[in-house]
Amino acid sequence: MDMARKRKPPTTTDEKTLEQEKAPVVTPEIEDGYDGIVKRLVCSTCHQTFYVTDADHKVLNPQACHDCSTKIFQDYQQKLKEQEILKADLEEAEKWKKILEERERSMYTADEWWVKTHVEEKMDKKSWNYGYKMLYCEECPCEKGRYWRVRIYKSDERSRTSTRIHLLLWKWDEHVIMYLPLWKDNYPYDPQAWKKSLDERFPELLETDPDFFKEDG
Repeated sequence: MDMARKRKPPTTTDEKTLEQEKAPVVTPEIEDGYDGIVKRLVCSTCHQTFYVTDADHKVLNPQACHDCSTKIFQDYQQKLKEQEILKADLEEAEKWKKILEERERSMYTADEWWVKTHVEEKMDKKSWNYGYKMLYCEECPCEKGRYWRVRIYKSDERSRTSTRIHLLLWKWDEHVIMYLPLWKDNYPYDPQAWKKSLDERFPELLETDPDFFKEDG
């Protein structure tokens, strides 16, 4: 007659995590004058023989000698500090990311931001509009739904060209959105153009507000 064996309940993820993150313990040395029972063990790290008291063996179940366990504990503490620093850095980066996103969003109206989120793709590299940024959008009158004239661009520093796509974004309703590309063109650009003097790039501003170009102090 077949008998089903009782299986242990599966270990939960939290239990596994706690077991994996359990801090290592330094194996204590036997104090001078101790005359109780001792256990003879072999270190799993240096493979040398070491001794612990029977009480420490029952409580700690040490696998490494005092010197090796001390080194393991110090390494663990160092990794813990590095993880805390990394966590703090990630939290700080996430905070600034949200601040910059909110600041960028404040530059657009609600409709413009909606258009921007639909014509820019930052995740899917296979998407036709991956890496493009919205340069311009204008809503146009439409009998059914809403549509915008949109211009997006992407610069390539290797070829020193800027690709621009002119398209229509048509929002039929909340569930139907269509893209209609109109034309695509390439423009040469100078990545060092920002170094040109402002008075050459904005002569009209120089005439209307000459103090704008004066350096502080």
